[in-house]
This record gives sequence, structure tokens and C-alpha cells, in this order.
Amino acid sequence: MISCRLIANAGVLIETEGIRILLDGLQDAGNYPFSRTPDSILEQMMSQDAGSADFSESCANEYKHIDFLIFTHTHPDHFSAELLAEYLECNHVRRVLCPIEENAQFRPMRQALQKARVPLWPLKMKHGAAHQYRLTEEICIYSLCVRHMPQIFPKDLCSCLLVQADGKNVLFLADCSYEEEGLLKAYAGVKIDAVFLNPYFYYDERGRHIINEYLQPERIVIYHLPFESDDQIHLCSLARQALKKYPDSRAVLLEEPLQAVNL
Repeated sequence: MISCRLIANAGVLIETEGIRILLDGLQDAGNYPFSRTPDSILEQMMSQDAGSADFSESCANEYKHIDFLIFTHTHPDHFSAELLAEYLECNHVRRVLCPIEENAQFRPMRQALQKARVPLWPLKMKHGAAHQYRLTEEICIYSLCVRHMPQIFPKDLCSCLLVQADGKNVLFLADCSYEEEGLLKAYAGVKIDAVFLNPYFYYDERGRHIINEYLQPERIVIYHLPFESDDQIHLCSLARQALKKYPDSRAVLLEEPLQAVNL
């Protein structure tokens, strides 16, 4: 089984084959109108012990010593170099996958990686670049570099990640643009058990065309939504309107804290 539990925004804790993968889960949202990684979870992540007064010990343990930390791109609602460096100081991590930029923001992260002796796999951020990363004998990740959604930062890039584990294929589109039909055709013929995508992708006719023509997933998970209390741009309303206007029995919203999708 693959379990995908919401942390915040596009942050998801993936558990499969006894391995834990944190995807886009160490972020502070910056000035973006999204939810930062909750303080209650950060306190558990950064604690020297696994316990917390707000969570059971079994739940708290899941945030310590996560095996793999992966980031689709470096926008602050997906990635914080400072939080990553802090996490590496108090946790054992097997490997980090993320884009690397040559600026001062990345300096403490690089130092923390070296100090903790954690290997880094830099994601290839060139439009159309595809690469395979084998995390374990049983778990493989395929990255595809695409354009960011056009509503904001249309010139930026992000990675789509296909997670293969336990005989299943789970595709995380992150902030992928619905204008990337040419690249997303690559998934035609791949049995997609679930696709995680942002609400703009689902709302746009071109996005739904890609879903139905090429991806043909068993389940559609609309994520990258702020929590209700942080929703200044009414993105949750947009997502609900999209499902009402374009109903699909495969589609669900991933919007509640710690909400999980099991595959």
C-alpha cells in the first residue's frame, strides 16, 4: 500500500514499503497566499525526541528521521533551505532530491548536507529534461521538468514526479502547467493509479483533456490548497466549483490537515 498524507499545500508524506518520503513538506510559504508547514508538525520534526504533547507517539515518530526529502521546485510554498538545514541537524536522512541554485539561500543547506553527510541528488531543471532516481530496489522516481502554471511565474520551471512503488504509479504534477500537453503525452500508456494536481490544472479544459486523453488515472487528487483559515484567494472555493461544474467520480480534494489518500 502507498499512503499519501497531507502536510500543507503540496506537502505530502508518502509511506510505502516501510520507507517514508517527504515531498515539498519543509516550506514556510513566504509571502505566498498558502499555508506554511504547521508549527505543531515542525516542532515534532525538529525535536530531539520523537514525542509531542499534541500528537500520539506513533504519529510523532513519522516526522522524525524521514528517509528521503524531495522538492519539486524552490518556490517558498514548496521549499525552505533554512528549514531543510534545520531538519538535517536533528534527523538522520538517507538522501535529498531538490533543484540547486547558486545563491546565498542555499549555503546553509549545503553546509548542513555536508555536516550530516547526506547525499544530494540535484533535480535537473531544464525544460523537458527527464531522469530516473532509484531510491531503493523497490522504489523508483521519474522526474520530468515542465513549465510552471501560467497564472503566476509562467517563465519558471518545476518537476513532475512519478513515484513507482508497491506495483503502483503515483504521479505528482505539483505546479505543472496545463499547457504542457506535448510533454505530458509521455505518460500515455503508463497505468497511473493516482495523479495529484493543482486546482487550476483541473479547472482548465486543457488540463482535463490531458487527464482523460493521456493520464487516464484511477484516482484524481486535487491538492496544493491552502487551509481554510489561510485561503485569501479563495482557491478552495475554486476547487469545489470545479468539481461541481466538471464532476468526476475519480476526483477528491486533499484539503484537511493530515488527510490521507491510501492506494
